[in-house]
Amino acid sequence: MDSESFKKLLTGLNPRHRYILYGEIGNIEAIAIKMGSLRIRHLYILEGGVEDWKSMGYKTESGPDKKTEMQKKEVRFIAPTSVYKLTMDVERSKDIILIDLRSFAEWESGQIPMSTCLPFEGREFENEIIHFDKKQRYILYSKQDNISVQAAQWMQAAGFERVEVMKKGLAGWLEKGFKLKKK
Repeated sequence: MDSESFKKLLTGLNPRHRYILYGEIGNIEAIAIKMGSLRIRHLYILEGGVEDWKSMGYKTESGPDKKTEMQKKEVRFIAPTSVYKLTMDVERSKDIILIDLRSFAEWESGQIPMSTCLPFEGREFENEIIHFDKKQRYILYSKQDNISVQAAQWMQAAGFERVEVMKKGLAGWLEKGFKLKKK
């Protein structure tokens, strides 16, 4: 992998996810150091690689094998002003599900009216979202765009048809002077 591809890979990592590294030990240590500098909290090195893992009776798995499909689909953005108008229009707001991807504690401290909290952490998001209607319109937001884009790409790869990301996330909402609802 060339250094440019490696940089792109690292910038797409979610600091809240768990990562297991395996491969040649010299390369793995260099990658681990770089990932640590990106504040990746849950990083494990698997000595012996996948073959040792399998020989101990563990299974290997990955998310839906749709990484290339995720890269093909472009994420649609919606302006905070448009989201605000949707939340104020009772009839139109019935047609959307507004999902806050931050932690439950962050959501309780203040959220956009009518939003539902579904943290984009680990497998919890994936395990919950698969039960949602894939034809429904979803608008995702977090503190910034990066987490929302990852979640939108995952949803698109899983077959969700109408997924949008609120541009600039919660920061964009507050920048426009819109208020948060407190629980």
